[in-house]
Amino acid sequence: MLYSDCQDAFEQGEEDDTKLYNIRPKPSGKGNLFKVRCIFDGTNGWTMILNRGNGSVDFSKDRPFGGGNIDGEFWTGDRKSTRLNSSHQIIS
Repeated sequence: MLYSDCQDAFEQGEEDDTKLYNIRPKPSGKGNLFKVRCIFDGTNGWTMILNRGNGSVDFSKDRPFGGGNIDGEFWTGDRKSTRLNSSHQIIS
């Protein structure tokens, strides 16, 4: 299944934090899809753009495209994060 983000996945009945989800952010729905991890809290679906553990991965050289391993430490990258953020209000 293809979603626009993790909130979209949640609204369509997904709540499994252990899965990877295929997303293609709106509004255009254009561009390559990519896999993300989601966190579901019972009322929302949150898209993980960074997972930091022990600092073993240096993300400074991978800013535009991301890096690491989605099963461990990873950074989604500036380009994918921008695509996600351009379609939603950001909560920090």
